[in-house]
Amino acid sequence: MIDSYKNIERLRYRINKDLLMICADIKENTDEQRIMFFDECFSAVASSLAALFFTQATFESLKDFLQFLYHSIFQKSLSASVLSIIAAILSFIILLVISVQINKILISIKRRKRNRGPEGIDTIDYIKEFDNIACDSIIVSIEYKNMFGSTTNGDEKTLYFLESVHYLETASVITEKLCSNSNNIKSSKNVYGVDVYRVHNITAVMIDLWNFMFSQIMNLALDENDKNRVQAKLTEIKKRLNNINI
Repeated sequence: MIDSYKNIERLRYRINKDLLMICADIKENTDEQRIMFFDECFSAVASSLAALFFTQATFESLKDFLQFLYHSIFQKSLSASVLSIIAAILSFIILLVISVQINKILISIKRRKRNRGPEGIDTIDYIKEFDNIACDSIIVSIEYKNMFGSTTNGDEKTLYFLESVHYLETASVITEKLCSNSNNIKSSKNVYGVDVYRVHNITAVMIDLWNFMFSQIMNLALDENDKNRVQAKLTEIKKRLNNINI
C-alpha cells in the first residue's frame, strides 16, 4: 500500500515538473522568435545607417586615400571609374567585417542572458525534490527493509534488499545536493527552505539504513562479483552521507 502511494506521488511530481519544463520551453521559443524579429529590424536599420555613412563620408575619403597611395607608389593617377570600383570593393569588405563582429557580440550577449536564468531556480528545484522524492524514497526504503526481514526466501530477501539500497541511494543524492548550498536550508535569515531538523532526521535514518544494509551484504543470494558491486554502491552512498554537514 505504501509503495503504491509513494510511487503515485513521485509520478505526479515528475509529470508536474515535466509539464512546467514544457511550458517554459514554449515560452522561451516564443521569446527567442520575438528577439529574432527585433534583431532583424535592428540589423536592417544598422545596415542602412552604415551604408549611408560609407556613402556620404568614408567612400569619398577612401577614394582620396587610394588615389594618394597609388600616386605615391606609381607617380600617376587612377581613372575615376577604376578608383570607384576599388573603393566600392574595399567598402564592402569593411562593412562585412564590421557586421560579423557586431553579430558575434550580440550572440555572446544573448547566450549570457539565456544561461544566467532566474535567480533561485535551483534552490526551488532542490527543495521540491527533497520534499517529493527524497522523503518518499526513504519511507519506501524502510518498507523494503521491513519486507527483507519478514521473509526467509533468499531471492525475495535479495530483491527487497536491492530495492531498499536503490531508494536509499536516491534519497542520499538529493539530500547531498540540497545541502551543498546553505541557502536551501531554512534559517533566521532565510525563511524559504528546508527545516534543518528535517535534514538531521533524514540523515540519521539514512545512516541507520546504511549500517543495516552493510551488515547484511553477505546474506544476499548473489555471486561474489554482484556482492562486490553492491558493496561499492554502498560505499558511494556512505561518501554522500559524510558530505551532508548542516
